[in-house]
Amino acid sequence: MNEQTPSRGAIWLAALTDNADVLRGYPPSVRVADATLAGQPARYIAVVPDAESSYPRARTGETGLIEGWALAQAVHEAIAADSAGAKRAIVAVIDVSSQAYGRREEAFGIHQALAGAPAPMRRRASTAIR
Repeated sequence: MNEQTPSRGAIWLAALTDNADVLRGYPPSVRVADATLAGQPARYIAVVPDAESSYPRARTGETGLIEGWALAQAVHEAIAADSAGAKRAIVAVIDVSSQAYGRREEAFGIHQALAGAPAPMRRRASTAIR
């Protein structure tokens, strides 16, 4: 896929949001736009191919580790922004060939999980000492 041949997810995102601007701060494979749905605020999120991705499976539009993190970021940011007021709808435009992680994503994910594992253990240990 390239800019001249947009993915179906990109086409649907543009159609559903009336071509709203895509928010910055997300990888090229995840497009996030704030628009309306039935006159109410909504956050739209789509996964699209990224031919330049370091992860081979994301190059064809599959959802990998980076896409998963970015999807979570988009949802968490909307929830945080709406915590004191009206809640917006979150619309996921899902048109991907797979959600299977590749070898690189699995290795990176395992390392991330192992790196994060000691933090809860430290909290438990410091609580037990008191």
